[in-house]
Amino acid sequence: MNVSLTIDENPGPLHALAVLDILVLIMLLGFVSATLVHRAGVAVQLPQSQTRFPADNEALVLTVKGALEPVVYLGSRPIAEEELIGTLRRKRDEEGLRMVLLRSDRRLPAMMQLRLSEIIVAEGLDCGWLAEPGPPRPE
Repeated sequence: MNVSLTIDENPGPLHALAVLDILVLIMLLGFVSATLVHRAGVAVQLPQSQTRFPADNEALVLTVKGALEPVVYLGSRPIAEEELIGTLRRKRDEEGLRMVLLRSDRRLPAMMQLRLSEIIVAEGLDCGWLAEPGPPRPE
């Protein structure tokens, strides 16, 4: 028995699919290689701030607790307000202190926070306020 397979000599629609596959591959190579080309950007000059954020060891934490008779803590040591100014000056001059972080109780009057902030800024230091999240609100 003689079996043979013959293919038409004239190209038909089935032959066009192979040509389309090759064209799609060539287009994909062009798209992929275009994303890999290094293109020079535009130089941008951004403004710089005069103050820099201090490192953790450059900031001193000043904690104030209480509402009616607030107690001021420098680090973990209680300190009187009169003694605070001299201590801040000494730490600024000797240790290079740049910033004081003010952590206050929520019940502390805003005027006390403002007065302490003014003392810190008057000594030539940056003053930051630490906020602690309150209790979750009931839904």
